[in-house]
Amino acid sequence: MDWGVDKNPTQVGTALQVFHNLGTLKDTIANVVDGYCTALEENIKNALDIKVLTQPSQTVTRGGPGRAAMPTPGNTAAFRAALWTNMEKLMDQICAACGQVQHLQKVLAKKRDPVSHVCFIEEIVKDGQSDILYKFWTAVTQTLSSQFQSATDSSMFLKQAFEGEYPKLLRLYNDLWKRLQQYSQNIQRNFNTSGTTDLFAELQQMEEDAHDIFMQKKEDYDPEKALKDSLQQYEAAYLSKSLSRLFDPINLVFPPGGRNPPSSDELDSIIKTIASELNVAAVDPDLSLAVAKNVAKTIQLYGVKSEQLIGKDINKSDHHVSDKNKIFLFCLLHLVIQCIDFNKRLLPVTQCVYLNQTGQSAELSRLEAVREIIVVTARETSLSTQGDASQVIGPLTEGQRRNVAVVNSLYKLHQAVLKVITSQSSFPAAAEQTVTTALKAVHDLMGNAVQPLLNSVGDSVEAIIITMHQEDFSGSLSSSGKPDVPCSLYMKELQGFIARVMSDYFRHFECFDFVFDNTEAMAQRAIELFLRHASLIRPLGEGGKMRLAADFAQMELAVAPLCRRVSDLGKSYRQLRSFRPLLFQTSEHIASSPALGEVIPFSIILQFLFTRAPPELKSPFQRAEWSIARYSQWLDDHPSEKDRLALIRNGQTSLACHCGVIPTGSNAKEFQELDHDSLVTCGALEAYVQSVRTREGKEFAPVYPIMVQLLQKAMSTLQ
Repeated sequence: MDWGVDKNPTQVGTALQVFHNLGTLKDTIANVVDGYCTALEENIKNALDIKVLTQPSQTVTRGGPGRAAMPTPGNTAAFRAALWTNMEKLMDQICAACGQVQHLQKVLAKKRDPVSHVCFIEEIVKDGQSDILYKFWTAVTQTLSSQFQSATDSSMFLKQAFEGEYPKLLRLYNDLWKRLQQYSQNIQRNFNTSGTTDLFAELQQMEEDAHDIFMQKKEDYDPEKALKDSLQQYEAAYLSKSLSRLFDPINLVFPPGGRNPPSSDELDSIIKTIASELNVAAVDPDLSLAVAKNVAKTIQLYGVKSEQLIGKDINKSDHHVSDKNKIFLFCLLHLVIQCIDFNKRLLPVTQCVYLNQTGQSAELSRLEAVREIIVVTARETSLSTQGDASQVIGPLTEGQRRNVAVVNSLYKLHQAVLKVITSQSSFPAAAEQTVTTALKAVHDLMGNAVQPLLNSVGDSVEAIIITMHQEDFSGSLSSSGKPDVPCSLYMKELQGFIARVMSDYFRHFECFDFVFDNTEAMAQRAIELFLRHASLIRPLGEGGKMRLAADFAQMELAVAPLCRRVSDLGKSYRQLRSFRPLLFQTSEHIASSPALGEVIPFSIILQFLFTRAPPELKSPFQRAEWSIARYSQWLDDHPSEKDRLALIRNGQTSLACHCGVIPTGSNAKEFQELDHDSLVTCGALEAYVQSVRTREGKEFAPVYPIMVQLLQKAMSTLQ
């Protein structure tokens, strides 16, 4: 039978029949399996015998008694080569022994006694005993664990070899497992091509094998895990050393007290270490996941070290102008503008203020004067608006240059690691997700580093836009039919400011996509503010409309440096384009515009229609006795269109009418005959109605009923 186990099922089946007839089948099978286990245990001991492994490096002279066997200096490479040769040979021996037991079990599972028709495997596993392959494999894996533990406990060289080159050991185990599974398939094919015709016919009629643990795992037992359990201690040590190898270059390039991010060469060294660790771990999915977690920790460490360079003030949200301080700055701007004429020259009062603060005289542009006074006043009132990281007045400070370098360093790390994981073949999805999550934290840190600058620029843009209310848009159309200037003064200042901050600050960032992702949001915000304040301008004459229309065109040029293409701004761009034609349309046409609601919010149009009303029909902020800055802040705090319409309807300035459409030009008497029980009047519109009645007016302003209809339409769309 020993010879037949290596050859074909016919001879094994014949031998098994003989032992069954003699009544010794069970004992014989047990002796055969025990013999394989004993032989494998001896093979494992020999493969790990330090004396055998170091034999080539030993001298002929025998050492003293008790002298430990170890590689001589300079022969460590030869020792390891011998060790891995032995390990490969051991895997071959384990595979061969498993193959023989698999073969034996296949025959036992298929062979039946021709008289009693009892399957031989049932004789082996009856009385609750395990099948022979399970028993054999359990013995092999336990022997591997115990012998490996004993060998590495007694030899530091073996321990260092298995810990340092754990992936190689794991690869041998994985290859062994694949060979065992392949061998099971080959055995099945051999049953279909070997043996006599009678035996072949008999085997074809038997049940499919269900006892091969290499092909079908048991519910409570994982044979592959049992095999790899003997490697757990080496895996833990390897992962610990792997993490140290990953951390060492980072700790080296971020010395205590350092103020600069790593150079390109230093960053390349870190990336090469990450790539090397991932490549070595690619032999096994579970090891790849474990090393990926180490890589994620490495990325996190790099982020922590970089964040320390950025500085504490970067991470404080108080550098963003608070609502209270923002209103203060807007009031300050209002005061400054009142002291400046439209020839861009400072009037004496402002010149005196400037002279007192700087000690020198200068003729400044309006924006420069505004900047100077804001800086001085904010400094003296302790407003955190011009931190070292967020100033937008002068050239880059040392802190800002360092922040730019840190962001660029984080970006290079992000891109390089992303390239490494995408280049990995058969990289587990869980491992990729682990590293990607860590990279997202790096991206978030980049955003935190640049956010104070973005906030400062955004606040400055808002401060410039709100100055449009200090300009005169009430003029009539000139004789030429064209505006006197291509655009308003505030628009020139806005264009110049945005161009300057992009040139002086943002161009130093190498992560262009990252910068545009952030500045595009700023461009959308600028357009939102522009439309908001443009809709609030009153009075608005025909000449003012022409100049405001020019400002709309120039606004596209103003925000162009902030984005890849202005058309990429999406809805904000469409709103800007759609609003401009409405400047010259009648109120009736505006109310029926297809852009209304779909592109331009109803609340913006209603604000704009207030500007066409007589002075006694006040805008929402006027009726509430708010400043424009406070009203703008309220709108920011209430982005919901429902809230904004509710303010127009119920807060101070609305009329909700359920009595039908009020035609344009209705006189006061006709309006008084309506069912006032169905009207809910309050705020500006109520005050306007009362003023018409008081002066015994004959009709309402044409825009008034249109606003009522439009408000009804807006509210109905929200229901």
